[in-house]
Amino acid sequence: MKRLNLPISAATVALLSSAANAQFNAAATGPLNSFGNLGNPTNGDFTRTYSGPSTIFTSLDFSGRLTSVAGDTWESDSLWNVTGTGVGSGYSLTPSGNGSYTAPVDVNSSTNGLFWFQGGASVNFEAFQHGFVPSTIQASWSNVSFNYSNSISHVADLGQFFNPNSLTFDTNGSTGISDTHIALYTASGTKLFEDDDSGTDLLSSITAAGLAHNKYVLVIGSFQSTFGDGFALPGVDSLNYGAYNLNLNGLSAGSGTIAAGQFRTYSFEVVPEPGTMAVVGLGVAALLRRRKR
Repeated sequence: MKRLNLPISAATVALLSSAANAQFNAAATGPLNSFGNLGNPTNGDFTRTYSGPSTIFTSLDFSGRLTSVAGDTWESDSLWNVTGTGVGSGYSLTPSGNGSYTAPVDVNSSTNGLFWFQGGASVNFEAFQHGFVPSTIQASWSNVSFNYSNSISHVADLGQFFNPNSLTFDTNGSTGISDTHIALYTASGTKLFEDDDSGTDLLSSITAAGLAHNKYVLVIGSFQSTFGDGFALPGVDSLNYGAYNLNLNGLSAGSGTIAAGQFRTYSFEVVPEPGTMAVVGLGVAALLRRRKR
């Protein structure tokens, strides 16, 4: 598995500073039935709690034993979906791309991406079948393990902004990658904006207005990347990688290279203007003086 080399800014270091060696392993012995489409009440599932420090993992390793029950099931039809607090809208994984099988098979796969986890998050893992509603159990999983590791540790800081009216991020002028896909998140993983082709040609552009005082993460990927609350999965277009430019309000803010299975990630913070903070401080001081009388 190719590990990601993802930069993140100093503005988010507070979220990640205690998570350098964080890891989350969610396992179940089973058996867990893979019956029908996502959400079918007969599907097997299990829930685990992440008790580590809040972080963004970049690697997910899966393992499990898959047994055919219906007799005509393909490995690639048996999927898993991950949802829960700190994971957001959820994402589905296809652990195996193989076809038909008879004897039980041991499935192992690795996935690069961004996976936000908040301390105390409750995470649900559901087995399901792709594309049809069967009348009987199709397959069964046992000895399942989801292992999240490799917290982001690199820094690319765009700085602090004092109550900006709007911030526009684009990848116009990129010389290597011809089709970017970008998204803007809060530091805790809530997706705010996403864009594929609003820039020049097939490049991307996001204009974010009215941002609250908070820390944010900008994610730059290639065509067909998938973005959702709490996760980002890289694009699968193997021909569309290379050098990129990042522009902020029309000015160059960064550059680099995006390779297969990678994102490039930047962070910034929106804060009150210093004068506003001083006025608030004076108001609190006056209130305290009045209370002392």
